[in-house]
Amino acid sequence: MGIILRLLILGENISDVIKEFYIMGGAFLVPGNVTSSAEANFYGDPVASQVVVTNMDNIYIVPLNVTNKAIVTMEHINMIRKLTDNPLIQIMDEAMEYYIEAYKKLIPGINGAPLHDVLTLFLMVNPEMGSSIRRDVKILTAAEGRGTSIADFRVSSKPAEKNINIYLDFNYQGFIEDFIQVMSS
Repeated sequence: MGIILRLLILGENISDVIKEFYIMGGAFLVPGNVTSSAEANFYGDPVASQVVVTNMDNIYIVPLNVTNKAIVTMEHINMIRKLTDNPLIQIMDEAMEYYIEAYKKLIPGINGAPLHDVLTLFLMVNPEMGSSIRRDVKILTAAEGRGTSIADFRVSSKPAEKNINIYLDFNYQGFIEDFIQVMSS
């Protein structure tokens, strides 16, 4: 998001050029993965994140509470291996084994690893495969709340004035089928 921030500071009106802006970031209604309330991407540069959600339009946020469900298992990787003889799959196989083992230490009992950014790309290409809600978003930029993303999800709350959409769910089976098809082609 740093490049977007620089363009905005320089006065470039990129919101007229960019049709939609997809962000993997934030954690709504769940603990963060860096602090008790902050997700890593928003925590890493909360000022740029806040500037983007304040100044851009047609934003689609795919938060941690959704991407944590995009779990790919070694069974999925084995299916891909059976469908292709691409040598790059060996690298993916080793990377996924490492990633899955790391997640098992963080979340005992998990049988795979969530692919946060892959889900964001999937929803960018297949927006109909997820459900979202339009809400204003604020990202705290300092002190103990740094990187915390806030949105009002109460039934009585109003949709965002800007077109800021927060994904709440996605079609897991569609995601897995697409992942296997893309990775094996």
